Amino acid sequence: YCSAHIQQFEKNKEENKEENKEENKEKNKEENKEKKVQVLTQDLASIFEKEIKAHPQDWHMLQRVWNDVLPIKRINQGLVN
Repeated sequence: YCSAHIQQFEKNKEENKEENKEENKEKNKEENKEKKVQVLTQDLASIFEKEIKAHPQDWHMLQRVWNDVLPIKRINQGLVN
């Protein structure tokens, strides 16, 4: 190869390295976001678990209370008059 080819190769190699850095940053950012969501969700579930165990009598409202109130999705689909 002539020196011009070698110089172009080195230039392309550096450009690719920079592109890969940016791609890796984005990938890591998404992975970190997903991990944060998982951690926060588990933290919230743990809080609910602790409180429900401590005061089970206070958690009866987790069931449907008003039978005449149907989910909006069913109403919008025309499944309910």
